[in-house]
Amino acid sequence: MLQPKHYDTVFGDRKVRFGAYGNPSMIPLGIVSAIAKVSKGWTGYFHDWHMMSAEKAKAYGKYFMASTETESSRCKASNIGLRYFHVSPNQPENTIECLSDTKGISCADCQLCQGLNKSRLQSVWINPHGSKVAKANAVALSE
Repeated sequence: MLQPKHYDTVFGDRKVRFGAYGNPSMIPLGIVSAIAKVSKGWTGYFHDWHMMSAEKAKAYGKYFMASTETESSRCKASNIGLRYFHVSPNQPENTIECLSDTKGISCADCQLCQGLNKSRLQSVWINPHGSKVAKANAVALSE
């Protein structure tokens, strides 16, 4: 198993996307912190933030965006102090549209989605797109 003292060798010259195929909050927080510390940048989104205590959600929220799809989940994330990545056909006030959609900037280059590490920045909104747009819109508008 790779030891944290060797993380710089693996992650030091890279940008990391936590949880590309899973929930990054399954990674122990100490490992997340160590990887983020040595990487050139990261992005991450966690879906189970609402099932955690507010303290644990904020600890992971330092690194990851709370993934939200409904107005109530967006408000809950905001109320506990998390930045969120909101997928909905309706853009909430005080959010910035995902720069991938508006400017064609890749996530690796943008780096807005670094949770509370970028705490002075607005949360991020994206209009649903792709093959599951109808399902995403139905979920977002279900309330």
